[in-house]
Amino acid sequence: MSFTGYGSPRWVRIFSRVLLAKPEWSEAEYLAEIVRDGVRGWQNFVSPPIAYAKVEVEVDGYRHVVRADRNGVVDVRIPCELAPGWATVTLHVDGGESSSQDVLIISDEAERAVVCDVDDTVWVTALPRPLTAAWNSFLLDEHARRPVAGMPVMLNRLAEQDGGTPIFYVSTGPWNVAHTLTRFMTRHLFPLGPMLLTSWGPTEDRWFRSGMAHKVSALARLATDFPQLTWSLIGDDGQHDPEIYTHFAHHHPGRVNGIAIRQLSATEALLAGGRAEETQRATDGVPWAYGPDGAALSFQLENFGILAPRINPPLAWPQSVTAQEQITVAELRADYPQFTQDNP
Repeated sequence: MSFTGYGSPRWVRIFSRVLLAKPEWSEAEYLAEIVRDGVRGWQNFVSPPIAYAKVEVEVDGYRHVVRADRNGVVDVRIPCELAPGWATVTLHVDGGESSSQDVLIISDEAERAVVCDVDDTVWVTALPRPLTAAWNSFLLDEHARRPVAGMPVMLNRLAEQDGGTPIFYVSTGPWNVAHTLTRFMTRHLFPLGPMLLTSWGPTEDRWFRSGMAHKVSALARLATDFPQLTWSLIGDDGQHDPEIYTHFAHHHPGRVNGIAIRQLSATEALLAGGRAEETQRATDGVPWAYGPDGAALSFQLENFGILAPRINPPLAWPQSVTAQEQITVAELRADYPQFTQDNP
């Protein structure tokens, strides 16, 4: 199973997972049935991975032999020469069919990029509560999942800026749901981009992996991989996104354009186990947008200059709606002063 990768003109980072599967899983009719009818979440977890499998990665006519980890996951960086834009690499494994993988090659001239959380930012999950997590991950049909209102439009507008702005989706979710997430994002017209997921299960020193540590390390690696980029960070207040993004801004001064936090509803916050704690460090010079959906966040990002106004906007909103939006923003700033700053 291949997933979207990324890289620069000098290297690519490849993600894939090697599994044992029934022969019919490779048939086009079976794949068409999945797309049409969807699958229950538990079906993403029943195929056993092949630990330490040997995989050949074909990039630009050259083959590189790599090994999966004990969970069957391949996460490797391979030197190569590729032009900026979308490219394709091919993965080969003994006894299985070859698989093509899309990789996003980011130009050295690119200046901005976006990091977006997934759970309760792209789709509604309320993931941290264990019973809710089990329901959403194992039982819920993928077609029953709901996108967060306004997020596809906002992310597409961000992606269209500067001739194309890359978007990275960082989640504590496992690689098992990567294809489900990709189908969901395609169905709801989210801009596609590399996904940085994780492996479930114990580590050498703990029974469960730390989702917060995964996000912190993923952001740090992106900052190292692309030192020329500045980042717009998008998440929600149901886990630790505000703390994680504040930590990133503090350790990478001048490299954060802005932070947008989706405010969960009261019900979603209850299912998610509460809201994030107040951030402990200030982020001087970094504007914060805070709202319940993509429309409210877009309104504030435009005011901050992070999101360019539409060249040909639709008919203007009635004055009553615009005035109410300004009142809502003022109330949010009063209720959450730790997320707001004055802008010149």
